[in-house]
Order: sequence, then structure tokens, then C-alpha cells
Amino acid sequence: MKKIVLYIATFIIITSCKTIQNNGENYVPDSTPPAGYNPIFVTQKMEYDKNGKDSLQVKVSNVRFEGNKTTAFIHLVNDRNTLLTNASNKKDIWCEIIDSTIMGENKINLNVVEYKDKNSSPISIAIVMDHSGSMGEERAKNMQMAVQKLIDNKRDQDRITLIRYDNKIAVHAGPDKDIATLNADHKINGLQGYGSLTATRDAIVKAVTILENEPLTHKKAVVVFTDGYDNSSKLAIDDVVKSAREKNIFVSTVDYGYNVDEKMLQEIANRTYGIYHHIYLTKEFDYVFDDVYTRLNNYYLIEYDVDSFGEHKLKLKICVDGKEYFDEYTYNNTPPIGSLVLLNVLFDHDKSTLKKESKNAVKMLADYMKSNPELKIELHGHTDNTGNADYNLKLSDKRAETVKNELVSLGIDSNRISFTGHGDENPIADNNTNDGRAHNRRTEFLLR
Repeated sequence: MKKIVLYIATFIIITSCKTIQNNGENYVPDSTPPAGYNPIFVTQKMEYDKNGKDSLQVKVSNVRFEGNKTTAFIHLVNDRNTLLTNASNKKDIWCEIIDSTIMGENKINLNVVEYKDKNSSPISIAIVMDHSGSMGEERAKNMQMAVQKLIDNKRDQDRITLIRYDNKIAVHAGPDKDIATLNADHKINGLQGYGSLTATRDAIVKAVTILENEPLTHKKAVVVFTDGYDNSSKLAIDDVVKSAREKNIFVSTVDYGYNVDEKMLQEIANRTYGIYHHIYLTKEFDYVFDDVYTRLNNYYLIEYDVDSFGEHKLKLKICVDGKEYFDEYTYNNTPPIGSLVLLNVLFDHDKSTLKKESKNAVKMLADYMKSNPELKIELHGHTDNTGNADYNLKLSDKRAETVKNELVSLGIDSNRISFTGHGDENPIADNNTNDGRAHNRRTEFLLR
């Protein structure tokens, strides 16, 4: 089966409260964190040692779902906030993973894959920084210095774009991988040129449009930093999610303080397969950037099949030295209306006959359409760039038609299904590699 790999994109967002004067500049003091506040910021990593004395924290950071494929994105951290690597082959610690729905529980066969600095693909990150008036001069400078540290410590192959926004949005640096060039363009100058209202959702979509043109060899991530409510965006949450998911770009959000729209930021992160952080202290700016960047390049993946759309609860259990560690993650894999979604079907090379192992994915879609008889579907076929472009166009059309015929055989009215082929025109991965070509040979669907 085709592997669906989860990547994470991150936006960081920050909010303010009462303003005081500090040496002639506006400064906003930190709010007192709530009782029990104890955030985890990963700032270093080490190899896992099951004989170590540290307690273990298991975190399902997010779950990606496409058709009948689900991929859980996991981090293991000890009680010194150190990310643990090299544990994918420690089969005895990965005890159990259960995916449950209203229909019951499904115990998953564990197959853990690890990605880390040495084998993780290069990434292109857009860092989106809130420069609205509520940030204040000092906090804006602290944010800018934290970004500078991230630039200084980045991997050589990774590309960074720097975006600042209030109610207007501007690219200040990149996309570029040269540290000196990025630092020359990144000024530590507070709110200079900014200081108005906040357009977070519009800024996210601006970042997505820039990353869309980045090399297909790179994973694509966005990092946003904000401090309050979005009060001037023209775009809605659904617009942000649709834009990011169709471009295979992931959004993580971090907000600051009490006066923030946590619900909006969590929803954007969850629906775009990102990570959400909520912080309260200015000194944590450095930690949260480092945390996000480290997690982007070091993670475990568990991929499995599901047989229904709707609400799912994933429960992961890790066992070490007689102790059990748990984490849970709830997600809804219902296909969004109006957005292209990958249908996990496979074809033999140069063939349009649906492979047997792909029929479960089509059946799952047919079941959903039967329970929602008002929905219609568009099927979109794609190929890699091997061979003649005209031939590929016809082949992609035939493959989409094959999926339509399978849906009809499962009881779906043919009048509810349209299809089209795109050939090799819209690659989502690098056609110069076998893995990239495999990702480009795909079928997608859109519900209306």
C-alpha cells in the first residue's frame, strides 16, 4: 500500500493584556500562568535507553488521515524534556494502539517508522510573526530574537521564509537557506512599520501560497506567532484549512496569554495536521521555536487502515520496566465538502485495473455516500511524468473511470459520480525519485 507520511507545519501566535511604560517604550507584562501550568518544550534529544531512570511521556502530537489511511505522529520525551530517538526497533515498548469508533474498537498491528535529523527530508518553513499593536515593542523584539536563534541553528539544507503582519502582510526574507542572507533581512526593530489590527488567517494563507512554489523535494511547514484575536482577516477558517491541505502544508499554532482565540487556533492546527502550543511567558519564546523545529525533524509514525468515516479515538500504550504510559487523540476523518482528498487506491504500472488491496478504500467511500445520499463526487486521476504526456492524460482518465465503475458496482448511482484525468500536470512530490513518482500516481476525490 502507498505510504502516507505525516509532516508537520507550524504557526506561532501571541496575545497581550495591560500595557505599561518601560524606558519610553510600550511593554506588556506576562500574565500569571494558571495553576498546574507545566509545558513541555523539547530542546535536546538523545537515544532511548529503556534502562534509564527517567519517566516517559508519550505524545500523539497529531494524526493525519486520507481516505482509509491514518498516520499517527508521535514523540517520546523523558521527564527532563529530552526527545528520545532510536526507539522504533524496540518492539517490546510499543505495547498497544487502539482506534475506536461508535462501532467498536480496532486493535492496530504496530509498525513503527522513525524519522530523525539524519534521514528527515529538507524542509521549507514560513515563519509568520504577529506585529499587531497589542504585541508591544519589547515583546515584538523578543519574538524577533527568538526567530534569529532559530535561523542561526537551522540545518544547512532547510529553507526559511519570514513574514510579518498586522492588518497588512509582507515577506521580509526568503525563501532562502543561507543564514547570513536571512539574518541580514531579519531586523530586530520591534513594531517598526506595523502596529495595527490582526489578520492571522490571511497571513497563514499568504504563507501557504509562497510555500506552494517551493521545491517538491522539501517538506513544507509554516510557523505563526500571534498574541490575540483575529480582527481583520477576510478569509475564514475553512479557507485556511482548504488552502493548506490541498497544498500538503501543515500548520501548527502557538498562542500566548489569556486574551486569545484558543478554539480557532486549535482547530486550524488539528485540521491541518499541525501541533498546538499555548504559552504564558515571554521567556518561553525561544523554547517554543526550538521545540517546534526539533519535532519537525524527529518523530515516529504509525500507519494503519480504518474502515469508516466519522469520530475516532486513538489510544497508544507504551510499556517500560513494568510501567505503562498512555496518550489519547481524538480525530474526525470525515471528508470535507469542497476539498480534494486522497483516495488510497493502487494500480499496476501502466495499468488501469484496480488492485485488490485498494477495494476497501473504495468501499469505505461508497458506504459514506450511501449514508449521505445528497452528496455527489468528482474523481481526479493523476500519474507521474514517466512516458508521453498525452498517454499519461488518457491513463489517468481511465484510472479515474475505473474507480467510478467500482463505486457503481457497490450501489452508487452513476449520475452522482463524475471523473477527470490530469495526467502528470499536478505533481505533489519529486518525480526524480521512485518514492516521489509513487506519490504522484494517485486518485483524489471531491465531495459536493
